[in-house]
Amino acid sequence: MDILNRLKKIDKKILHIGIVGLKICLIISLLSAMMLCFYKSTDILFQYEIGVFMLKIGILFSCFFVICTIAFDRIVKDIF
Repeated sequence: MDILNRLKKIDKKILHIGIVGLKICLIISLLSAMMLCFYKSTDILFQYEIGVFMLKIGILFSCFFVICTIAFDRIVKDIF
């Protein structure tokens, strides 16, 4: 419950930046899923490798944005 309370108290500007970053990560992940679906019909190995790489990047950046949003909000609240 402590985590949910912290998420509710995040500054609106910081939360907005985090949400925009998560939307970008979602777009990257959806593009990779589309590329992997096209791989199913074309069987080009290079396309598969790019799709999996993009999916990994999308998931990694989404975790990065969540963690950095929480950490940055805490740093700002500790300073002021």
